[in-house]
Amino acid sequence: MSPRVPVVLILCSLLAVACGGDGAAPASSTMAAAETPSDPGPNTAPGETPTQPVGDADTETSGTVAGVTGSSTSAPASSSASASTPDATGEAPTTEPTIDAPTTTAYSGPVSPITGLPIEDPDLLDRMLLAVKMDNHRAAQPQSGLEAADAVYEVVVEAGLTRFIALFHHSDSDWVGPMRSARPTDWTLVRPLGGVLLISGGQPWITRRIARNDVPLIGDTGPPLTARWSDRKAPHNLYVDTYQGRRVAEERGLDRTAPPTLFDRGPLNSPEGATAGYVFFDWSPAVDVAWLWDGEFVSELSLHE
Repeated sequence: MSPRVPVVLILCSLLAVACGGDGAAPASSTMAAAETPSDPGPNTAPGETPTQPVGDADTETSGTVAGVTGSSTSAPASSSASASTPDATGEAPTTEPTIDAPTTTAYSGPVSPITGLPIEDPDLLDRMLLAVKMDNHRAAQPQSGLEAADAVYEVVVEAGLTRFIALFHHSDSDWVGPMRSARPTDWTLVRPLGGVLLISGGQPWITRRIARNDVPLIGDTGPPLTARWSDRKAPHNLYVDTYQGRRVAEERGLDRTAPPTLFDRGPLNSPEGATAGYVFFDWSPAVDVAWLWDGEFVSELSLHE
């Protein structure tokens, strides 16, 4: 069972989520090919080879998206006023108390462009988005930092497995991971948000493609940005600090703008009393995924054949 996952899960249908979870259980297995730390730099030019490329040859094929909406209203009151008639004893009539007229107040404060939900500190809206590529192998579970992300993409990679791209705009975490390598389609999800992609590394042709499509890359540069946890085996043990990621981005002059609104949102019009307990995805012949809702949190259950 993966950890409970954050405010917005990006999965093909609209799904509002909030979660908590811890992030550091020992791993029990490793993947066949380990990744070597590398930092391709913010903008690798066409034809250039990033330093210390990672020998990770597989490619990912598809991704899914979803969003949420949020608003708050006060419950309307009702009003009535009527006069009673004299009773059988002939006493004078009395008047019923008057109740205030109905009122409705809609939230009009700042909202997150990623989640559509109210945000307490509007200053956090005017800054760049960081996207962290994250592991979802069984040896990487439970992950850390997913519960702190504003939104999460789940994408298919090699062997029918999935990985995450965790989005940090008005949020941050000092322990996110395990962080993994880039795939050719990652830029298609990050560029519309004007984001910076944090990765463990990637093959040169992949990192060049991402850079050509105006998505800066920050790789594994070691502490204080990244660190490996000794209680897990590589490549499922690399973690990144998004606070430090913002510092590195500023030092490299990555003057990225705040992300636009991710989705057009309207009111949630579910039938009265309707509830959903889970969402099931048949990702591949090798892996099925169910996202479970317990009334307060969403958790992912990966079913490996």
